[in-house]
Amino acid sequence: MKLETKIYNYCTACYKLTNHTVKGLHTVEGNWDYQTTHHYAVVECNGCNNVSFRKEVIDHESMEYDPDSGSYFPQTDVSYFPKALEGHRNELETHYIPDNIIAVYQDTIKAFTSEAYLLTGVGFRAIIEAICIDQKIRIKDFEDLKQQIDKMYQKKLITLKEASRLHTIRFLGNDSIHAMVVPKKEDLHVVLHIIENLLNNLYVIDQQIKGGLEKMIPDFAGFRTLLNFRLNKFVVGDSISLGKLLEKSARRLGDQASEFEKELISKIETGQYTKLGLGEIKPNPDNTKPDIQYYVVLDLSYDKDASF
Repeated sequence: MKLETKIYNYCTACYKLTNHTVKGLHTVEGNWDYQTTHHYAVVECNGCNNVSFRKEVIDHESMEYDPDSGSYFPQTDVSYFPKALEGHRNELETHYIPDNIIAVYQDTIKAFTSEAYLLTGVGFRAIIEAICIDQKIRIKDFEDLKQQIDKMYQKKLITLKEASRLHTIRFLGNDSIHAMVVPKKEDLHVVLHIIENLLNNLYVIDQQIKGGLEKMIPDFAGFRTLLNFRLNKFVVGDSISLGKLLEKSARRLGDQASEFEKELISKIETGQYTKLGLGEIKPNPDNTKPDIQYYVVLDLSYDKDASF
């Protein structure tokens, strides 16, 4: 290796092997009784100009056979710094995720990067535990992780397929903790992908689309907030149907539209929602569908019970 020579090196910014130029070099030869060469180099990526450190150890007394050329070459071991998890693009927007979960996630990534695969398996399991605690799934101290994952599915926080994948991580973590089974590197990469998708689905995506893309209304509190927002387009005394009030936003209610309207009528009748009053009921132009309930706009002031 010489200064300004081109070498193939892993780039921690490009996330792959790229051509690098040697910018700084210090070489140390081994002792007379065992022939080795140590190259310590500062290298620069020819693509993105990222600078890193490379250590290359050539063992002249341990030869490896290359069947393609039919020749023997000294065994070479290469490491680079800062050390990175090869092939992993860490694009998770961690500022959206609770601190206690991110602390476990980052420690697990450090263990994976350091090739501590047993601890990595334990860490991935711990991330699921941290999520369950944050989502208030874990109510009893003696409740095991299987029950907690099942509860996440029952509460519709995850799909059935996601629950199955989390059980796979639970098995891997249990084997690491209780049986000291070291997971395979390739299996841990799959698990990391599952974990990051879960964190994105639970914490990141909803925050990213706030004030932008429309999302489904999950409960009456969200429906009430939507009503209050849409009411600003009308004046006191207007008589409107729910369809007219919501217009295209009605699609955000999904199959819960009728249940939300029933709860709205109940809250109007009991005085728990005072911005609208019950108006007349008119026949639906489509004879196959129920009659239409109309509402009268009564109040456009701030709703203290709405969720924001």
